Amino acid sequence: MRRNARRIESTQRNRLGRIHCGARQPRLPRWAPPACRLRSARMLRPVRLLRSLWDAGLPGYRRGHPPAVPVRRCRRLERAHSGRPAKGHPAKRYPDKGLVVVLMAAMLSVIAAEVGAEPRLTISGLDSSRLLTRNRGDLYVGVTDGDGEPIEGLERDSFEVSESVDGETFAPVEISDFAPQVNVDEGVTFLMVVDNSGSMHLGIDGEREVPEEEQRIMHAKDALRGFLREIDSPQDRVGIASFNTFFTSHTEPTSDVAQAERLLEEIERPEPREAYTELYAALIEAAAEARDLRGRRVIILLADGANYPFARYSGESHPEYGDHIFGHDEAIDALHEEELTVHAVHFGSDQFDQYLERIADETGGLFYNARTGDDLSEAYDDIRRRVLTEYRISYRPSMKPAERRHVQVGLRDTRVAPDAELSDSRSYLAGTLFGLPGPVTAPVLAAVALLALLVWVLLGRLRFRNRRRTANFEVFGARGTRVFPASTDKTVIGGPEADVTVVGPTGTAAQEATVVYDQSRGRYTLHSPTPVTVNNRSVNRRDLEPGDVIRLSDTLVVFDEPQEPSGPRKRTGKQHRDTGKDSEDSEKESS
Repeated sequence: MRRNARRIESTQRNRLGRIHCGARQPRLPRWAPPACRLRSARMLRPVRLLRSLWDAGLPGYRRGHPPAVPVRRCRRLERAHSGRPAKGHPAKRYPDKGLVVVLMAAMLSVIAAEVGAEPRLTISGLDSSRLLTRNRGDLYVGVTDGDGEPIEGLERDSFEVSESVDGETFAPVEISDFAPQVNVDEGVTFLMVVDNSGSMHLGIDGEREVPEEEQRIMHAKDALRGFLREIDSPQDRVGIASFNTFFTSHTEPTSDVAQAERLLEEIERPEPREAYTELYAALIEAAAEARDLRGRRVIILLADGANYPFARYSGESHPEYGDHIFGHDEAIDALHEEELTVHAVHFGSDQFDQYLERIADETGGLFYNARTGDDLSEAYDDIRRRVLTEYRISYRPSMKPAERRHVQVGLRDTRVAPDAELSDSRSYLAGTLFGLPGPVTAPVLAAVALLALLVWVLLGRLRFRNRRRTANFEVFGARGTRVFPASTDKTVIGGPEADVTVVGPTGTAAQEATVVYDQSRGRYTLHSPTPVTVNNRSVNRRDLEPGDVIRLSDTLVVFDEPQEPSGPRKRTGKQHRDTGKDSEDSEKESS
């Protein structure tokens, strides 16, 4: 009997050593469902657990299926089944086979739910800022497969857009433009909002006495540095803000990621009075910070606990908010009003805010639960990857009056969802005019359109003139008004190596344009690789006239060429009919 027991123990030890020491990976049992044989590594863990439960509930050793438990545990199992209790431990009563079967069924249901996850379409963002001026709405859409991975390579014909004024009856609308991965070319504005409450200066598990490098805030800074260093597009901009009792903006969104990384050091341990967590107020403040930004805007929120407002738990009035305690609904309304997407990341072992996942879901974002610093870095990388793989779908909304409109995007592609149509819907405010709520009637809409057309015509005819004797460019910007002479060859405006320096409000160089002088025609011509605005019209090439207004980013540049130039002469186009007059007479006439 003892000899057989030793043989069994030796066999178990050898097989377990091969399994747990990494010599070879355990194979899935033959009874495992086919759905478990997927490539995803996370699917193998539940299968191993099921196998352990099954083996633990069977008496003795089953040939061909060694128990996936440590060797010492196998010894105790053997002694318990042989009637001899382990030394120093009473005989344990292991679960019967029926209980194990119940547990296995529960685990199989979890696996089936995970494996059977369907592809998903999400409207992750929208932009209605061009509704009045261009009758255009922009939707940012993400499509993921059953494993949650982004699906790329979809085409315009795969999507359908419909609109509703009541949220029930949807009518199809025209898709005017479709751009896959548009955020890679046009850039994204990331606003990183970091929790800097008192609990962020504890250990990950809430330990109070830990070295500084093991505090949650240090892990958060390391993850943020990694996120900033991954940004390689000059079109992307990043802003850094932190919150506790107060909301602090450390830098406005900028493309200088090195500067943003340096400003992370401004996040320091708060005083006890400043160590509260105004979570919802911080989201409202962040929405206000992003109000004047354009393009794709994403807030990435990092928090390690629930909303802990100052006015409720300190017994005093908040220095800025008074006795008002912000709720999650107010935060959602503010984010919807500014059409912002929030990706929320909970970090640490504390219980996260019960409404944080809802805030992320209703704004088109995702919720992440990061347990370690590595999990936090992976969450940041995953967010950026998903944002860069979004599709932008532009559509022409209907003219039906409504204060709030509902838009729905559907995907019909048998390669993604063979058996069903994927769809998602969002709503936005559309019935406000000059800040006045209420439905927009057809006469009011017609009057506004007529007024906008009149203003557009007037601006198109607007000319700025100065009285300098040479062709020049007058720059109106943050540094005041400056005048640069126009070159007789070519003049580069904006860009890093420009003849005319143009700096935007964020301290970065504006987009580049080149003005070339044509000797044969006597004209200055504007060339730009990307469309620029001249007299409120978007162009890539244009012959300039005196008084033309060129807009580069947020800076105005006015071109002027006097009627009596001392520099390059401008031809009038008139030809002399008298054969006896030569070019010298022409010069006299032009002078």
